[in-house]
Amino acid sequence: MNASPPIQYRWCSLLIALAIISSSLTLAEDTDDRIIQQQRQQQQRYVAAANDVVAQNEDNLAKLISSRDSNNEPSYPQRPNSNIQIDLEEYLSIIMDNTTLSLTEHTKLTEKKEEEDNIVVETLPEPPKNPAVNQLPEKRFSLWSELTKHEQDTTSRLLHYNENTWDNPMTNPVEMLSFNELTIKMKSGLSVLRITQPEWDCHVNHYYGYTWDELMKVGVHVHLAMLGWAKESWEFGNVTKPDIEWMTWEELSERQKLIARELCYFNEETWDEWPLSMWLVEWRKTKERKGSTTTTSTTMTSSSPKVVQ
Repeated sequence: MNASPPIQYRWCSLLIALAIISSSLTLAEDTDDRIIQQQRQQQQRYVAAANDVVAQNEDNLAKLISSRDSNNEPSYPQRPNSNIQIDLEEYLSIIMDNTTLSLTEHTKLTEKKEEEDNIVVETLPEPPKNPAVNQLPEKRFSLWSELTKHEQDTTSRLLHYNENTWDNPMTNPVEMLSFNELTIKMKSGLSVLRITQPEWDCHVNHYYGYTWDELMKVGVHVHLAMLGWAKESWEFGNVTKPDIEWMTWEELSERQKLIARELCYFNEETWDEWPLSMWLVEWRKTKERKGSTTTTSTTMTSSSPKVVQ
């Protein structure tokens, strides 16, 4: 049986092994750090090159747009040497040639369209006048707080209104019914508010409760047809409705607004169904100012002295 080596030899061997392992790890770490550093430097070079490409091509694109705006043939810049830059320039050229317009061209097209819209409004015949437009139900265009206690009680009991549904038009289901569809109790409630059938059907219901044949009897089917409606789209829920059903007042053309007024949408707020509290007071002030101006003008005309020949 062989004798074991002295303990000091075993410790020396262990220390040498640890030193070798430590140096290997240090070398590996140094190698990894160098690789990471090289990758970072290369990445920074790529970023810098990309920024140069973007800046250069933005400048080229600005020159190209400027050339087109002056109605001259575009003077394309010289191609850079970089393959990346060549690809970007070709890409920008394709976009400019096929999918975009210059700001000047866009402005000209917009102005031309506005002129054409004005011509259409002037040349097309005006929609037929609806006499119900001038029969405004004053009580319906009053806030809930402005009604008397008796009117509030009657409106609540017979027409199922409350303060919220009264001050927010078209939120009470009863307003989707035409006058002829109302019960006797509901009609008696309207009589308390002094709202007549033409006033209710036009200013409150806006003829939504009518069939197409009933619209034809009162003549407002013409206005709805001008706005894109037909018998099928009006009466059947599975038929696509015209785009105007989803449009706001601002999106309507001047002619469409003219037609909408004959359906008792006399301003943006009634078309977009704004709460009464948001516009009613200011609308009354404007209406009063217009009324006083008209009265003053009439008085001055009638009181002007006659010229004796």
